[in-house]
Amino acid sequence: MESFISILSIQTNSLTNENVVVGLLAVSGNTVFFDYSKSKILFAQKISGSHQLGVLAHNALKKIESQVKNQNHPQEVLFSKSLFNSAYMEYLNDYSAGALKFSTPIQMNKVFDGSSFKSYYHKFVGEVLATKKTNESFKTSVKKYFQKQGLEEKADISFKLNPLNYKGLFNETTLPLITKNGAVTAVQLIDFESSKEVCANNLYIATSVFYGLSDFCNKKLKVEVSKMKIVCSEPALNSESHKVFELASKASSEIFEFIHPEELNLYTDQILNSNNMKYSSLIQGIV
Repeated sequence: MESFISILSIQTNSLTNENVVVGLLAVSGNTVFFDYSKSKILFAQKISGSHQLGVLAHNALKKIESQVKNQNHPQEVLFSKSLFNSAYMEYLNDYSAGALKFSTPIQMNKVFDGSSFKSYYHKFVGEVLATKKTNESFKTSVKKYFQKQGLEEKADISFKLNPLNYKGLFNETTLPLITKNGAVTAVQLIDFESSKEVCANNLYIATSVFYGLSDFCNKKLKVEVSKMKIVCSEPALNSESHKVFELASKASSEIFEFIHPEELNLYTDQILNSNNMKYSSLIQGIV
């Protein structure tokens, strides 16, 4: 998925080319993230000695914020790919009469979500972005991707693994999705906004499931098992959970593929358009 960031700054001294970073714009596929610092605008205005500079920059930032909000809801909005491009940024630069500067878009090899955007915002702007309250849990937010019409004909949804049949499992374990297309592929959800202990425990369980499923499929079905897709959002860089995330993404790269929720959306679309078959159809008469 194509992603890029652009750093927004105010030039406080044209002779020395001094700038104060005041905001960040991140684009990831069809999603745009944006926020800016009012305190940094006031600081830039103060050291530049120009009230008009701050007014022009603030008006330009409010215009961007309006473009984002008008399309859906704050911070996670769908937009036309042609809107936030280089030409549009040049227009915004002109609109602000040079008060606001956009850095050349930097290509990023990652998928942004609210948590990772906050981390990058803190890194470039130097302030902690306040968390916007939401009543929607991580699992609830991805639930819609498992409810697509026709998906249950090609994949098992909320499939329960009986510990009597899978080596290394001691409790019944539910997989949000499991399917076969050549190899068997299972999906699991891990909310890295949880404590590091909860995250680690969920990763232990996922590891046991992978090896138990692999053992069963190899011995009973003569079928390979591909990497388990771990659906998650990258936690804040300075959080304890991020240490667990980083360690798991490196140490377990042979058995796990960490994917963003939006990539789960693409994966379920792929299943619908491919010759996938339900895992349960393979084990009929075996368990």
